[in-house]
Amino acid sequence: MSHRVAELDTSELKMMHRSINKNFMVAFINANLIERASLDVRDAVVLYDDHKYFAYALPGMPDDDTMARLYGAAGIRYWSKGV
Repeated sequence: MSHRVAELDTSELKMMHRSINKNFMVAFINANLIERASLDVRDAVVLYDDHKYFAYALPGMPDDDTMARLYGAAGIRYWSKGV
């Protein structure tokens, strides 16, 4: 079993799943708008859990060590550029 965060092709998700992820991300941004206003649902690095649901978003791609820690400590399994 690989312990790497895999890139997710969001086009392979059902439309409802993509919509839920987008809504989760918008709520995430709005929950701390001053700090997260620079995040955009189209181009932020989006992190997902093992069920491919939104978990967190970042303005840029973390390095490999950080991704490995997120895999172990936060259950992050997938990432994508935008939702």
